[in-house]
Amino acid sequence: MIQIERLWNAARIAAVPALLGAAFLSAHAAVAAPTPPPRYSISLAGPAPSSNQSEAGGMNAQGDVGGNSDSSASAQTFRFRQNGLIWFGSPQGTNYSFTYGINDYDDVAVAAGPDRYPLYPYLGFPHGKGVIWRQLLAPKNEKLHGTAAAINDQEDAVGYYYDGKNNAHAVIWTRADSYKPRILSVPTGTVASYVYALDNSGDSAGQSESKTVTTAAVWEASGHRDALVPMKAGDSSAGSAVVRTSSQPVKILVGGTSGNAKVGSMAAAIWTLTPSAKPGISQSAKPLVIPSPAGHPWCVLNGINAAGIGAGECDSYTNSIATVAIGGVQHNLNSLIPAKSGWTLWSAKAINAKGEIAGIGSYKGQEAAFLLTPK
Repeated sequence: MIQIERLWNAARIAAVPALLGAAFLSAHAAVAAPTPPPRYSISLAGPAPSSNQSEAGGMNAQGDVGGNSDSSASAQTFRFRQNGLIWFGSPQGTNYSFTYGINDYDDVAVAAGPDRYPLYPYLGFPHGKGVIWRQLLAPKNEKLHGTAAAINDQEDAVGYYYDGKNNAHAVIWTRADSYKPRILSVPTGTVASYVYALDNSGDSAGQSESKTVTTAAVWEASGHRDALVPMKAGDSSAGSAVVRTSSQPVKILVGGTSGNAKVGSMAAAIWTLTPSAKPGISQSAKPLVIPSPAGHPWCVLNGINAAGIGAGECDSYTNSIATVAIGGVQHNLNSLIPAKSGWTLWSAKAINAKGEIAGIGSYKGQEAAFLLTPK
């Protein structure tokens, strides 16, 4: 996520990087015993590598991957499943379409535009052999630039748009309300807000920014807003994945990042919340912060499933690695795929209930989308 990466960029220019250690784990009482990670088979989740670069932006419960193939002249949306690839293209009047989410009906949430910037929020609905595209509007029916970041099985969507002063606003568009935009509530003093994830219960996750700190947030289906506190007071946090469990007691799990960019560390984090039945405002408990792999101190979870398994990435000064977080331990996915596969995995973007993981990496030297299947 572009806005979360801003926290990492601040960390990279810090004078002394501070790697996260086991002390974070001891501060969270709910850490489970280490669970061995599975091994994975790997396959392309998009077009064959060429001069074009392909990226996975999301994945649904069936393992269908929504992504885009990017060249110097255009970026086109696609849907990949094991039996084939379907091109969705881009909305009429646009040349660039970047995919951020896909639901179980293969509807996609994208940002699209005539050029790489500015981009505008769209939803794409497969219909026959084509796609019906719908541009999502800001309040007052304005066509303002922004991103549709996620779409759920109710065909509701979340994202953000920029107003005339270039201030970002987190917003939800619901099918029941004919996609009329509703700006999500934020704390007093907020200068920007973003939402990146939406589950099938209607919970969404993102962040709000004041002039001094970034704080992760969850907007529950009930209208309740939760501030997701970082591990340490004064640190920053951001939420980038959310899921509501179905087993009792019901919980909301949020994946994201927490840490202090100024001293060179942002760690993968998981918050666990009890859903609220009524609108209101509350503050969460501290997250489970997962120690970062050696040499890669900037980590985030981009996806999480109801079993509490997270998928994401960890960054260093020079490269990034795709990761899976299980039982409070983060694993480098490059060590869990077949040797000599030709792949280097950079970022895991999504994980579903089956444990399948979609993401972006390099295949034989070309950027490509991947799909991992647990063995």
